[in-house]
Amino acid sequence: MAQLVQTFSGDTALRLQDEEFVRQLNVGTNWRKLRIVVHHAVPAANGNIPPNLYIGVCQGTTNTFKSTTTTDWAGMVVGQGTWNYTAGPPGSIGIGGTNPKAAIRSGNTTTLFTSPSVSCVIGTTNRDWWLCEITKIVPNPLIGMRCANSTPTVDLTSANFQMIAAQEAGTGGALNSQALTYNGSYLWDCVSIYWDFPSVGYELSEVQVIRCQ
Repeated sequence: MAQLVQTFSGDTALRLQDEEFVRQLNVGTNWRKLRIVVHHAVPAANGNIPPNLYIGVCQGTTNTFKSTTTTDWAGMVVGQGTWNYTAGPPGSIGIGGTNPKAAIRSGNTTTLFTSPSVSCVIGTTNRDWWLCEITKIVPNPLIGMRCANSTPTVDLTSANFQMIAAQEAGTGGALNSQALTYNGSYLWDCVSIYWDFPSVGYELSEVQVIRCQ
């Protein structure tokens, strides 16, 4: 049975501008399948922008995605192109094509894996949610992904976000999944979320971590 094991939240959203959010999991490495659900928006966007957003897991709070010493980051990446801005109302930025993609990172090298064509949207007026699922399967771990594919017409409240997270995967249908080619240790014990664009802030309101297995 799936179990909500951790919530990261605060009184206000955390704004990332070429910065990374990293938190230790209270279950450590004691899991087989983990779902990371994020509650987010990019309210500062007012034009087309070229960021990448990385959501995944890493080993320890120093070997993170942004660190050159990382050897075990795995997760999903959305970007690799231009996010197209729509003023609305409600406003949003979105990118189509083969996004998101499963990814691993070692040192300064990020390896992307082909995934199904998925459209991705983040609200600039309203907050929405995305999900990344990591399953430890040796030797090919599985990354499952779901992004909003339409502009959020209402702001997702904290209470509604927590309800979605408690239902494990919300109401968005089946996950798009991709197996990784991976030779690491599988000792993932931290959540890592990195937005690599310095000029426009990515606002992270809450993160829910669900241990499914």
